[in-house]
Amino acid sequence: ANAVCACAFSPDSQFVLTGGPDGVGTVWKAASGSVLGHLIGHTEKVLSVSWARDSNLVLTTSLDCTARLWNPYFQFLTALLEGQHGGPITSGAFSPCSKFVATASVDSRIVTWDVAGIALKHFQPHDEPINCLR
Repeated sequence: ANAVCACAFSPDSQFVLTGGPDGVGTVWKAASGSVLGHLIGHTEKVLSVSWARDSNLVLTTSLDCTARLWNPYFQFLTALLEGQHGGPITSGAFSPCSKFVATASVDSRIVTWDVAGIALKHFQPHDEPINCLR
């Protein structure tokens, strides 16, 4: 069995998304425990996973200094979020409207993005690494 580094239920509780040390996200059917598919693209450990409120997108963040937006049902990449952080992206979260995401990093910065992958704003609330966004 593979280790799990991050886990999140879909808002409708029908699916579970996990992220592993191998850089792969896995979408599971919650009721049966069967695998719906794999999100393959990160080159390092997945550090966080989250679902959009409308369940149409998922976000993964990684030790490889990228975040990725995916279609969870057909397992394709919709946007690569990169080049705005100076280190591993430790956490990510969707806005309540599901049109924006925020990413946090060991570089002490939070970056907001639209779901097309365009960086919008940078925040540096303090000088310590940021480990978690909600």
